[in-house]
Amino acid sequence: MLMYGGQTFRNSSSKVTSHIVEPGPQTTRLNKYVGSALQTVPGSSAKMPAAADDDPRMEHGVWYRQAYEMEEGKIFGLKLYSTTSGACRANSMILLRLRSDGPYMTINAVLGPVAAARYQKIPCFQGRADVITPEEAKAYGVTLSPSMIKNLMDPEELEEDFEIIVLDKGQPKPTKEKVRTATGVKEVLVKPMAARRVRIKRRS
Repeated sequence: MLMYGGQTFRNSSSKVTSHIVEPGPQTTRLNKYVGSALQTVPGSSAKMPAAADDDPRMEHGVWYRQAYEMEEGKIFGLKLYSTTSGACRANSMILLRLRSDGPYMTINAVLGPVAAARYQKIPCFQGRADVITPEEAKAYGVTLSPSMIKNLMDPEELEEDFEIIVLDKGQPKPTKEKVRTATGVKEVLVKPMAARRVRIKRRS
């Protein structure tokens, strides 16, 4: 499930978007939204006014909620842009890779305190996925530009702008290991073995 949209009030504004990050050459811009790449779940969409007073005109903005069919291995970025009194308060993006046996989590985008707003933070993602770093993304063929990493993915700012709540740990995510092949040493992704329960039969 994704939640996205935006709100504008007298002294603040916030916008949350979700972008597909595709494998290929160095990524400098993210133009494709998740909604254009994943199949929606029928009957799962909702639309909510940004204002707490439930203004039917929705003059302060709209938040949308939509569930999508999970596509294994798809990588996308959740982006938050927020201003206070005209100054940028947040401009960051967190990377996710969908994985059916990964941790089940809720990720909240922190919008900041606005008394007239319906939300101070919104659950911009809920589902099974791994939070990955730009370095980990390279293992899946995704290379982000240095400027994008510098401007949008500072670890300290990500920690301030997004709240991650893990509801179920799932299975550990794949790790990179070096293996020797006929052509030399290369790095490969290795999926950890699932833990097995062993019953010990006691002798009577």
